[in-house]
Amino acid sequence: MTVKNPSIAVEAHNITVAYDRQPVLWEVDFEMPAGKLIGIIGPNGSGKTTLVKTLMGVLTPDSGYVEIFNEPLHEVRSKIAYVPQRESVDWDFPASVYDVVMMGRFSAKKLFQRPSKQDKLVVRQSIEKVGLTPFIRRQIGQLSGGQQQRVFLARSLAQEADIYFMDEPFVGVDAATETAILTLMLTMKDQGKTLIIVHHDLQTVSEYFDEVLLLNTRVIDYGPVETVLTDANLKAAYGGQLNVLSKVGELMKQSEFPVREKEFKNRTVKK
Repeated sequence: MTVKNPSIAVEAHNITVAYDRQPVLWEVDFEMPAGKLIGIIGPNGSGKTTLVKTLMGVLTPDSGYVEIFNEPLHEVRSKIAYVPQRESVDWDFPASVYDVVMMGRFSAKKLFQRPSKQDKLVVRQSIEKVGLTPFIRRQIGQLSGGQQQRVFLARSLAQEADIYFMDEPFVGVDAATETAILTLMLTMKDQGKTLIIVHHDLQTVSEYFDEVLLLNTRVIDYGPVETVLTDANLKAAYGGQLNVLSKVGELMKQSEFPVREKEFKNRTVKK
């Protein structure tokens, strides 16, 4: 009898996904531990968003399978929350901040039920955690980009999930929002939550994440940031994108990866 490791949050076993017979993911295989901040990085078109959608069960792989907390996806959907790319959302939809965050409380069983007192409490607490209480009745299309990103973060918090998938949560946000999002992520991690983040900024990877998956259709490498972000791995992932590689190469020679926000300069993320 095989004894499964209870500390593993996500397992991908030989995942292959193809569009029009062209592989987007090819034999992707890894195990991600629970209670960590994990980044997924790679060049544009490398399959990052496809991987997240496959891990959540939105896409069905052509081969392989996924387990969340050692269970099939259909058994643990209530434990999963998702923060999409802001650009993928119709912000003209006539809904308030409160309405959108309340959507995080609706499961299939509760879709047509009235929100309970507990639902309303959790929604208000989630909105407060992302600093949007003054905008609770504001229509989402009237918010700034950073505020819109916080709305979807609050919606995911309202789900009270165990694992959170986030697709580029820092893109297009101001410095204050980036700081607020990272601070909240660290708090969630301290509470035992697992956060898996699609990320594009190589300069901040070493400051933000405990572990990182470097992807370009295949898994180039996965593990602690310092072991994954090597010159050889980056060249394998990014190929001829010399503008990226030369910049990262210089940072590596300096043995440091500076962050953009100086308030995090002396902050230790890893625990």
